[in-house]
Amino acid sequence: MYRYWLSHLTEISPGKKLYLLEQFHNAKELFHTSEKQIMQLQGLSQANKDMLIESRRNTDWQRRWNIFLESGLGFVTLEDDAFPIRLREIANAPYSIFYRGKLPDNLQYAVAVVGARQRSAYGQMVARMLGNALAKENVPVISGLALGIDADAHKGCLEKNGKTFAVLGCGVDVIYPRSNRYLYEELVQMGGGILSEYPPGTPAQNYHFPMRNRIISALSNCIVVVEARKKSGSLITADYALEQGKDVYAVPGRVADSLSEGCNQLIHDGCGIYISAEDFLKDIGILNHISLSKRTDLKNILEKEERLLYSLIDFTPTSIGVLMQKTSFSFSDLLRYLEQMIEKEVIAESPANFFVRTKIL
Repeated sequence: MYRYWLSHLTEISPGKKLYLLEQFHNAKELFHTSEKQIMQLQGLSQANKDMLIESRRNTDWQRRWNIFLESGLGFVTLEDDAFPIRLREIANAPYSIFYRGKLPDNLQYAVAVVGARQRSAYGQMVARMLGNALAKENVPVISGLALGIDADAHKGCLEKNGKTFAVLGCGVDVIYPRSNRYLYEELVQMGGGILSEYPPGTPAQNYHFPMRNRIISALSNCIVVVEARKKSGSLITADYALEQGKDVYAVPGRVADSLSEGCNQLIHDGCGIYISAEDFLKDIGILNHISLSKRTDLKNILEKEERLLYSLIDFTPTSIGVLMQKTSFSFSDLLRYLEQMIEKEVIAESPANFFVRTKIL
């Protein structure tokens, strides 16, 4: 009950809560300390001291704790052994984490995938394919359940029956955005979890998201930024990751594309370059080697007509109209060749009537 009380004092920063634990050892001792002792604290503002005192007087915390215990939600704090080790190690660690479903495994390698909400079809494809690849290697995806790249990465992971975890800028019982309700539910059903340092019922606020980004980066071993504008929340996550000693990778993009400005800048500043899921997994040590024979086999399974089409398709979407103009194929033959290449998983249709490479041959 006492830890639940302290976790609800959101006006007191995580750093100040750590200071309070240093002074009083645990939340129970803090709750029962005298008003005089609280007023003598040097590390708190007067407003914080007043709030600490008033919060003990005006709320039936035992009743609220009992209601929470029946909610089906989980709750851990820095005072608990079950608190995620990776979070415990960072500066400005959250005092508490509320969760629905499960917490990430402390011993399992995890990758954060973040990027723009208003992403391109290319960004959508890359994030989804990366989610697929990580799930196949039993690597959990950490992201923020936001529209765009976050949701794409979660979905890609779930498509291959992987585990994925979302860190929210609101309470874990608040689905934000509402349009991701199905994803929110599926994520938990598939063995992942929804996490937040904010108490249940807390609405999403703009200033919550930069703070939650430090948790996304902390729970991962490295992060991949798929698409990001020059001033982007994804770059805040990348900054936190670098401060925490994590590796950061960025997907390169066209110089004139505003959605690639942030990623290209990260690469310019020395971050890793993401060029394919296979190379990335090898680079982080998940795949021990790149199978050259596999690449040769892929190339050999393409028929002559398919190899021509493959040479005309890039990692940015190419329309079916352009392919018609650059080949002598009939429309029906073109569709047949494209469908065969999709079945061989060397290209994908994204969006409708546009095609992109999915493998480097």
